[in-house]
Amino acid sequence: MINLSKDEKNIFFNTLRQVLFFILIFSFIFFIHYMADIYKTETFSEHSVVENLQLSFLVLSGLIFVGEAIFFKQYRSLLFLLASLCFFASFRELDSFFDNTLPVVSWKIGYIFPISAIIYVKKHFEDFLRELIDFCSSPAFFMMLTAVVVVLPIAQCIGHGSFVRDVLGNDKVADIKEFFEESCETMGYFIILLSSFETYFGTLKKQK
Repeated sequence: MINLSKDEKNIFFNTLRQVLFFILIFSFIFFIHYMADIYKTETFSEHSVVENLQLSFLVLSGLIFVGEAIFFKQYRSLLFLLASLCFFASFRELDSFFDNTLPVVSWKIGYIFPISAIIYVKKHFEDFLRELIDFCSSPAFFMMLTAVVVVLPIAQCIGHGSFVRDVLGNDKVADIKEFFEESCETMGYFIILLSSFETYFGTLKKQK
């Protein structure tokens, strides 16, 4: 039997989790294919199964971060901030709902979450810096960074209406834009959900 040091065991299990996450991400893509086979042109429409999945991923991620913040005080500032960003993004995804229910403020009421988290961070700034430095060396950080790249520069910039129109012409620009943006955003939010679990196993569990 191979005897591994503590550091070697950590590397092994970190790598094993990343392989598992890769398999889950790959499998989820095919799940979206399956949903498209069922819902056809309604797959990425407003209030569709994909939009509900996006909202579920964001809310669940936020709740996981809040739960972790409650049980792991030494990372509370960072975890509250991460949770607030997930909740804020969920409000942004519900823009059409809030446009109807809160016509003036709309989804921007979701700013209350990051603003509250920033106020908390400011009160515990020294702790936050320590937490952030520690977190930035963890696999969860790089997973979140990957998710942000998928959701922002890839989904928003490549799926930009004028860019799509310039490349593909005017035919069904809105549909193509929605298809690309929504599919990328869904994958990005799924990666954020996985990173919330990785935060526990790769960072918080070590502090027990």
